[in-house]
Amino acid sequence: MKKTELLSPAGNLETLMVAVQNGADAIYMAGKKFGARAFSENFNDDEIIEAINYCHLYGVKIYITINTIVYDDEVEDFINYVDFIYKNGVDAVIIQDLGMADLIHKTFPNLEMHASTQMNVHNINGLKFLKKMGFKRVVLAREVPIETIKKMKEEVDIELEVFVHGALCISCSGECYFSYFECNRSGNRGKCAQVCRQPYTLLNGDKKVELDDKYLLSPKDLCTINNLDDLIKIGVDSFKIEGRMKSKEYVGLVTRCYRNKINYDKVSDEDITNMKKVFNRGFTLGNLYSKRAKEFINGFRPNHLGVLIGEVIDYKKGKVKIKLSDYINQGDAVRFIQNNEVGFYLNRIYKNDLLVNGAKKGEIVEFDSKEEIKKGTKVYKTIDIKLNNYINETSINLRKVLIDGEFKVQNNKIIFTVTDKENTEKIILNDSVFKAKNKPTLESDIKEKLNKLGNDIYVFNSLKIDIPSDIFIPMTTINNLRRDILKKLTDDRIRVKNNYQKNNVILNKSGIKITNDIFFEVQNKEQLEYILDNTDYKCYVNNVVLYSQYKNNDRVIFKMPRINNSNIKNENTLISEIGEITKNTITDTYFNVVNSYYVNFLYNKGVKKVTLSYELTIENIGNLIKNYKNKYNEEPNLEVVIYGKPELMISKYCLLNTYVNKEKVCNECTKDYYLVDKYNKKFPIRSEICYMKILNYKDINCLDKIDKLQSIGVTNYKIILDRENIEEIKLIISALKIKENIL
Repeated sequence: MKKTELLSPAGNLETLMVAVQNGADAIYMAGKKFGARAFSENFNDDEIIEAINYCHLYGVKIYITINTIVYDDEVEDFINYVDFIYKNGVDAVIIQDLGMADLIHKTFPNLEMHASTQMNVHNINGLKFLKKMGFKRVVLAREVPIETIKKMKEEVDIELEVFVHGALCISCSGECYFSYFECNRSGNRGKCAQVCRQPYTLLNGDKKVELDDKYLLSPKDLCTINNLDDLIKIGVDSFKIEGRMKSKEYVGLVTRCYRNKINYDKVSDEDITNMKKVFNRGFTLGNLYSKRAKEFINGFRPNHLGVLIGEVIDYKKGKVKIKLSDYINQGDAVRFIQNNEVGFYLNRIYKNDLLVNGAKKGEIVEFDSKEEIKKGTKVYKTIDIKLNNYINETSINLRKVLIDGEFKVQNNKIIFTVTDKENTEKIILNDSVFKAKNKPTLESDIKEKLNKLGNDIYVFNSLKIDIPSDIFIPMTTINNLRRDILKKLTDDRIRVKNNYQKNNVILNKSGIKITNDIFFEVQNKEQLEYILDNTDYKCYVNNVVLYSQYKNNDRVIFKMPRINNSNIKNENTLISEIGEITKNTITDTYFNVVNSYYVNFLYNKGVKKVTLSYELTIENIGNLIKNYKNKYNEEPNLEVVIYGKPELMISKYCLLNTYVNKEKVCNECTKDYYLVDKYNKKFPIRSEICYMKILNYKDINCLDKIDKLQSIGVTNYKIILDRENIEEIKLIISALKIKENIL
């Protein structure tokens, strides 16, 4: 059976080394550009080369993330960066932008590509599409359940990578615009502001829903270590640990625990507790087993919980007294969970009024605290200095490379050969073997010298010695031989072995036809009938029952579900994900199209109109169109959203079902519920086939920008309705009519 890869994160060189030493089969990381963790330390160019060499020395693969959306004015820099990492031996690149993936595959046909989880691949059609594109592996959306993964492995011959540990997104992968609209920090550009980790209140109409929890969108952390066997059995190719912004202690310990589980089927309660100590928000199996939402969310606290170590029994004169349920040491960090959370490092620990270095379970101790802490408050340890020191101390020279050696003397020549199974080196020495005058050189002498590897990464799995019994070889000769041959083997292991090829890409026009339309995306029959009866505009309809009544009307187009688990695709539809691409389709804004290469790629796959990303400014759109015309010698057929509340996220988790209807079958989403943030912004909550959608608190309104958009080459426009009544729709249409002569 093929061994399942263990893939660990690295945000810097030190963490990468710790991950390798603790058993990672592969590392994923990013350079300073184009990675989806822009606020991680990441790697400069020299560090990238060092990282690749270090990983390859230990037989570890290295994948570099270039999984952001890429603007037209960045493409040249993007391709030069890919060329740099490819020439220096990267094993694969992880990509989100389909236009850039197509360009990479045409430019560097031998470079291995992995589809990022940001592509939101969750069905078999998506896998098939990416396989045809040239992808070797797909990082599945975190929402995909195990039964679907099993079917994927059975039906599509492509590698599957699955997240097994770490932070989860509340939004479906790659489908979140919350950070972009609220903080001007794009998650699709690696700058997510973690808006989902903020406190919210819930309104039903104007009435507050009383809840104990505040963090209604903050998921727990994934931990599947006790369920890895299920994933191994169905053939998952790679287990991915999240955490490029986490500490080296987190990466080292989690990698070690998962390595022991994969290799030896060993995991203890202590392992689970220790993983909680390095970072946890509570553990969950996520969506793997389609568990109910309450097991997925942590509404209590959005950041590191640590582990419970005791309870406050008194507070007097700046000292808090605790009865311990676990050990503590000087240098640990603790947090007291009350209305005003208090946390600090333990610089001083008192027991019986004496300073101590640590204390055990069951003992009563005191800490200094300027803040008053109430009796009964729970105490959590968020940093365990003893554990961290242990991880760091045992992550040095932990990993060895097994080699086989043969040392023999024939015809007064030394012939020394070593191999690591993939690389073999041989050194032949003349004039270094002498007739023994006194004590001859023994096999045991040679073996002892050759095995003196010290802190070297190599260790002999087998070492054969074949020498005559009456010879003498200077020990310095043997030492030099060992040093020289291992240097040669090291050079072999880090030498770039990829089949580098770079092509000049010929860009071809698509023959796309230009349309000039205004579409209304409607939510109900009243809206649809008014648009059809009173205007010449066209409509997108996302309700299958409503669409069936109007499907013969050529002004009505069906909008496919944003999350399509049915593996059904149809022509002449508005689509939102990769698995639905077929001829005569229209791609929605959720494809995140921001460059001209992506536009042309979609046209050549049969798409007849492309709706551009929300994240493009008018200036960006103008640059895209200009570049498209210059590259392909034709006009693009584009659509831009000019009015409506953007969907900030779509999620398999439904907070209404969790908190209001207590996980029963419900229809709460038809009511007027809102999430309200600390600035009193009200975000409407909606649903699509029981996937929760959160809309922006205000409308995009570019109705007065149509003339500007047309002047730069936009010919199609979309208005997204929510629950607007007829009078409100009339106002929108009136604003459109003012620009009618331009259109």
